Amino acid sequence: MVREKLKILFNSMEWVGFSTSQPWRAYNVKFSRYFNYPEKDIRAGTLLAFYGMLQQWIDDSSFVFGFYDDQKDAIFSFEEYILDFLNYADEIAEEFPGIYGSIGYALKDLDNEIRFEARFPSIDPAIFEEMRKALYTDKVLSGEWESKFYEDAFMEVGLGREYM
Repeated sequence: MVREKLKILFNSMEWVGFSTSQPWRAYNVKFSRYFNYPEKDIRAGTLLAFYGMLQQWIDDSSFVFGFYDDQKDAIFSFEEYILDFLNYADEIAEEFPGIYGSIGYALKDLDNEIRFEARFPSIDPAIFEEMRKALYTDKVLSGEWESKFYEDAFMEVGLGREYM
């Protein structure tokens, strides 16, 4: 099922671009559950989907994570995605450094705009502190590598420049 959903996602990206709003609700897949999937293409694809959600949030083209507990239109749990990403961060950084760096940059940009504790008051602040320690002090995020990570992320998934 997830392979078919990723194919639909990537096909739509070829026509409308990466930063254009995607019908996330229609995919009906919790991509973060596949961050450690046995098949490499599924791992890479679901991580790129997470990066897409973050990038579209940055671009104000879609928002899939609810800020408040009573927000009924939230599609995914930000807490679940962060915890799943942190749980496999070392493996992701080693296997997919472009995707890892792209997600790290996106999270840092969003957190710098408005601290996650203010955006997500129901999430334990210790989770965000763990995220900052794991990602923001990493050598991956210390240089001017953002555009390289972006390009590498697509290559790691097997997508060409036409998808960027």
